[in-house]
Amino acid sequence: MEAIKFFTGPTLAMFLSGLLVAFFSLIPALKKEHTPQWVHWLGFAAAILVAVASVWGAIVAEKDALLIQAKTQRIADLAETNVVLGAQVANISAQNTALLAGGHNYCAFHVYMTDSNVLTWTIDHRNDQVPLQGDKINAPVLDVKATVWDIDRLCDRANASIRETLKTMPEMNPDEKTRLKNTKLLEMLQNPDPAAIRHWDIGTVLPYELSIFRKEIIAETDELWFRVWFHARNGRWQETIILRKVNGKWLSAHKMNPMSGYSPNIRNTQVQMDSGFPTNGLPQGW
Repeated sequence: MEAIKFFTGPTLAMFLSGLLVAFFSLIPALKKEHTPQWVHWLGFAAAILVAVASVWGAIVAEKDALLIQAKTQRIADLAETNVVLGAQVANISAQNTALLAGGHNYCAFHVYMTDSNVLTWTIDHRNDQVPLQGDKINAPVLDVKATVWDIDRLCDRANASIRETLKTMPEMNPDEKTRLKNTKLLEMLQNPDPAAIRHWDIGTVLPYELSIFRKEIIAETDELWFRVWFHARNGRWQETIILRKVNGKWLSAHKMNPMSGYSPNIRNTQVQMDSGFPTNGLPQGW
């Protein structure tokens, strides 16, 4: 009974036609006397029916093949549409992530000194991504906090400790003095002078923001050197800032770098400096 469902119209017509041809072919073989004329005509009609059923079956098979091909193409088109929609969903998801966490947006300080020894810290929103690659999504940088290290003050304390240590030790060669200086500076970083480290709660930095964050009066000096650690919802990064007075004019240089762990993709990590800044005074590795 299971095979009955495969009997389509053309198949059934060919099956019945075949039975008729076999039947009318069998009659002359069984009859010994002359076969009536109508038997031959019915056999001829059955053969014509077989031919018609064959053509009909071929037409139906071709229609089924075209239908299957059309459905297959439709499935392929839907699959391609799903790929496109998947890419759009991924892009929208990336934009939502950027809006929620900040994406590859970050911020930096632009620091400058006025003639009256007022140091101005300006916060700057940044994004180094390439728009043509579809990864430049300007979004707020959320929950930004900054830890500012006064490297000059730390170095001054380290040098004072070095001078005290040298008073109680025999003469040291240059390599030993360098190792001692590095050791003392590391001690200062591990146990910093409270006056040499500050914690600032910046909050949200909006796209295209360039605003004054803080002003402070600085004692008379010719050099300032800061290391800033930024912490935000989308990761961590750092900025090194150096200011030097050259021929009575303050010039600055700074450099951005990601920090270990999760960090925005900071592509612009080259040193940026004012024209005339003394490059021989830059830190090693810049």
